[in-house]
Amino acid sequence: MKTKLLLSLFVTLALCASCDILQLGSPKVTIGGQTDLPANKVGTKSSGYIKIDGDPIGIQAKSEVVDNENGVVDLRITTKLPIEYKHLFIQPYVNPDGTVDCTLNVINSTEGVAVLNSKGEQSVFARYGAKVGDKWEYKTEEGKKLVRKVIAKSETDDFEYGFFQIKVTTVEQNMPYPGYKKLIYKYNHKFGMVYFEIHLEDGSVVSTTVI
Repeated sequence: MKTKLLLSLFVTLALCASCDILQLGSPKVTIGGQTDLPANKVGTKSSGYIKIDGDPIGIQAKSEVVDNENGVVDLRITTKLPIEYKHLFIQPYVNPDGTVDCTLNVINSTEGVAVLNSKGEQSVFARYGAKVGDKWEYKTEEGKKLVRKVIAKSETDDFEYGFFQIKVTTVEQNMPYPGYKKLIYKYNHKFGMVYFEIHLEDGSVVSTTVI
């Protein structure tokens, strides 16, 4: 297991802005598994570049594991927003000068990836054993409904990842926030979260491949 924890800038901010969630329905979906992974060690750093409509914009997002308590990782994300997208986010997630400094509580394990809300409840993003059609539904404290649904799962190594191909599971999530349409992301049981794609209301697509 060599999971990278870096999330796309836009995805990270969307997560921070909606981290207080309540799960809908039953049974409650959670992940367990082993969390003693190299990527979870304090001091582990990674970075990635953001693209808009497939073109790099020269902005780098950085992440660092700043704490690990009983398998729950504090992941700090720092970067700076393009000025044209500052209006999509509010403080405290974006400072007036456009800089970002956001910390997420994350469970990164051999079973998948989840973000914890302020109550310690899991918001599951990746379950490595999930099948097409599986979904996880949540409601924010503001009453917005979030639905993550597995829409595809590779049968062959069909996703280009660095210099080779890997199998991925693809999830689509609605984004009920002003300026957004939807989120599509992909993950792999060995490398974790490998791709994010945010569709915005202006028609642009913000993406990040995490290597």
